[in-house]
Amino acid sequence: MRLVAEHSQQDFIGKFLQYIRARGIGAEVRPSGSAWGLWVHHEDACRDVRREFDDFLRDPAASKYDVAAPSASETAVPPEDLQSKQRQRAESLASLAALRHGLLSGPIPVTTVLLVLSVLITLPLLLGRQQGEFSDLGKWIIGLLYADSRITTQWWRVITPVFLHFNWLHIIFNMLWLRELGGRIERIKGSGFMLLFFCVTAAVSNYAQFVASGGLFGGMSGVVYGLFGYIWVKSRFFPEEGFMIDPAMVMMLMLWFFLGWSGLAGPIANWAHGFGLISGVLLALAPVRRSQA
Repeated sequence: MRLVAEHSQQDFIGKFLQYIRARGIGAEVRPSGSAWGLWVHHEDACRDVRREFDDFLRDPAASKYDVAAPSASETAVPPEDLQSKQRQRAESLASLAALRHGLLSGPIPVTTVLLVLSVLITLPLLLGRQQGEFSDLGKWIIGLLYADSRITTQWWRVITPVFLHFNWLHIIFNMLWLRELGGRIERIKGSGFMLLFFCVTAAVSNYAQFVASGGLFGGMSGVVYGLFGYIWVKSRFFPEEGFMIDPAMVMMLMLWFFLGWSGLAGPIANWAHGFGLISGVLLALAPVRRSQA
């Protein structure tokens, strides 16, 4: 059973519940924090219900949704099933809470290593910087890791710019999002997938920025936008996989995305952001395309 949709008004989502039940789809509405959640019993129906709910949100007054409310006998729970349903409800709500707050059990070694490497590499750059000049150690680190014309022969340079951050706000912002979004993906999809995902989004975003600007750049932002794109697509179109994202997160990241392109936030690796986002979206869609081939 999966959470497919949420709404603040119980009557509103209850009307949709009656509609899909009339179509023979098993589902129920449960309290979900300050909102009401629509839970679908069978995962095979989740995608269709999600699409139907999107249509319902656009035109809830459509005549096809005028379905008579089920009778008490139709909705009553047999006494022998009541205990199992209560236990299932408690387990489902606990699982939902864990997903929302990124507290699913299990370590996230790849995400943790990426975070630690970023901090360890960035600290000598920022702590040794005086009047805008990097220390000798900082210059050596930058020279070893940044992308330049040697990118075709020194393969690591297509990955390693993600570990370079040039101010405190830059690394704090990226590490918070890496921990939040990367942790979600690694816990659900596994560490092997997370490592592969990092390599792909880092390489794509860094190479795009290198071709576009050819200059010194760095930061984990391209990977962060790849993580965001992946989770957003999964939560939107494939809720049965367990991914969810707060609309406030979507608004915040997209606001920063467009602010970067506007030039008002100063020099930002916008091409890395854009291609990181695109690569994350495509990776989220890739399994669907393989299954339809």
